Amino acid sequence: MAQTKTKKASAKRRARTKKAGNGPKPREDSRPKSVRYSGPTSHPSHHHAAVAAEGVRHVWSASIIAGLAIVLTAAIAFTAVQAETEQRQQTRSEQLRGDIIREIRAVNSRIDMLEETVDSMANR
Repeated sequence: MAQTKTKKASAKRRARTKKAGNGPKPREDSRPKSVRYSGPTSHPSHHHAAVAAEGVRHVWSASIIAGLAIVLTAAIAFTAVQAETEQRQQTRSEQLRGDIIREIRAVNSRIDMLEETVDSMANR
């Protein structure tokens, strides 16, 4: 028969400390005594992700500003169309007045011709 091996009881392992991912190794001569390196550093892309996440704060203000810009543009366009419509109506009314004045002058000239004719018939 084959003999089975038994495992030896091993001493408890100590937890390993995490090494800095991309941080420089601390040097005793360059750092002040009051500052102590306190652990791993994050990757630079994490900083960019954090900055991008902070940009989300501005989404509401951007949408409000865009909405106000749309309303302002619509108000300006409406005012321009309204002014154009009023100008067209004014031009039409001026043309109509001109037509009426021409007709009145034509009627007056006919009446003058009829008066002359009546006067010439009466003076015979």
